[in-house]
Amino acid sequence: MKLYFFLLMLILPFCVTSAQKKNINLSVVQVKGKYGFSDTSGRLLVPPVYQNAEGFSEGLAVVRKKDKYGFVNDTGALVIDLIYDKAFAF
Repeated sequence: MKLYFFLLMLILPFCVTSAQKKNINLSVVQVKGKYGFSDTSGRLLVPPVYQNAEGFSEGLAVVRKKDKYGFVNDTGALVIDLIYDKAFAF
């Protein structure tokens, strides 16, 4: 059994593929009390419509609207709905 476990731990890293992490260079911006995201040139890519927003982690950013939390991707698409009372970065 120990040998089986050892072999599994030895082989597993080569069998598992990892997705390439996308380098997201967006910054949280506040405009008239609302939060969104801009690129390095200052161009707004995600409109400032949120009560709060955090930086990106693992390709997603925590956002809050109407006191509910969800997650957006770098295009501003809401990929995890605003239904949670609390949310934290990955």
